[in-house]
Amino acid sequence: AAPSAAKGLAAVGAFKPQAILCDIAMPVEDGFAFVRSLRSREPSEGGQTPVAALTAFAGEEDRRRAFKAGFQMHLAKPIDSVRLAGAIEDLSKWPRVGPLLAAADPGGLGGDRARSSGGNLIRGPIC
Repeated sequence: AAPSAAKGLAAVGAFKPQAILCDIAMPVEDGFAFVRSLRSREPSEGGQTPVAALTAFAGEEDRRRAFKAGFQMHLAKPIDSVRLAGAIEDLSKWPRVGPLLAAADPGGLGGDRARSSGGNLIRGPIC
């Protein structure tokens, strides 16, 4: 866990995670700034690491904004632990993404591969 976007970016460089869970409302820089900074990195520096937005901002426009910024999932708070664990597992299996892939498909990376359910994004199998 990282207490800020800057420390989160440093952790990505040091640990090379398979996936990232990012709160949108962080101090100093928000989750949008974090993911934009991450996407500007080379793949070897974590620039293609899949990221889920975890947020209380759960409207349809919030979801679109998250995908446009470069997130692969949008998870609305509150979220139960079983659903959160499943989302993290799914995200860790997501293929590495290019910086413009999410912006090219703001509806959710592949249309029918992603759907909204009760404010939480549920991703189906990747073909």
